[in-house]
Amino acid sequence: LVVDRTGVIRQVNRRVEELFGYGRDGMLGQQIEILLPESVRQVHTAHRLRYVADPLVRPMGLDLDLWGRRADGAEFPVEISLSPCALRGERLVIAAIRDVSARRAVEQSMRNLLQMLEGISEAVYLVEPDTLALTYVNNAACHQTGYGRDDLLTMTPLHVAPELDETEWRSITDELTGDPAAAHTVVTTLRRRDGVDVRVECT
Repeated sequence: LVVDRTGVIRQVNRRVEELFGYGRDGMLGQQIEILLPESVRQVHTAHRLRYVADPLVRPMGLDLDLWGRRADGAEFPVEISLSPCALRGERLVIAAIRDVSARRAVEQSMRNLLQMLEGISEAVYLVEPDTLALTYVNNAACHQTGYGRDDLLTMTPLHVAPELDETEWRSITDELTGDPAAAHTVVTTLRRRDGVDVRVECT
């Protein structure tokens, strides 16, 4: 959408209509704050005035906690990029808005999963299949190996399970990534930080 220096909505595209549930006529000529939760409208007005005094390009993905409000009152998380422009001598701001509800839901699901994994007694390692890098380990994995979390996250399974070479690990990860329902169990040796080898079953 396009907003003038006073915060009045001057142009919207069809996606804005779909996103916020307003018809074009319901937005044009209105203050941009109608698209925001009531609790932040006054603060946003102050931010807007400060922005138009020194307009700069603001890209998406700056970890700002931004929310939109639909015509039915429903609130949803958004990312917004801002770009100043001039049209026939008038200074305007173009705002590109992205609904990030689905991504936030996935992130929350991942946080819930990791919280659950921290609470179980079995050692858990998440492996990135292309690089074999360990991208997550739980407390039990640290206890099992004797390594700190930061140390383990610089490693691959080759460091702690030396019996299996890269080809064997890649055959396992290829099998699992190719079939979401697949499972693979292998008995191998885990080498702890103190050099002690223990037999483990990896599923």
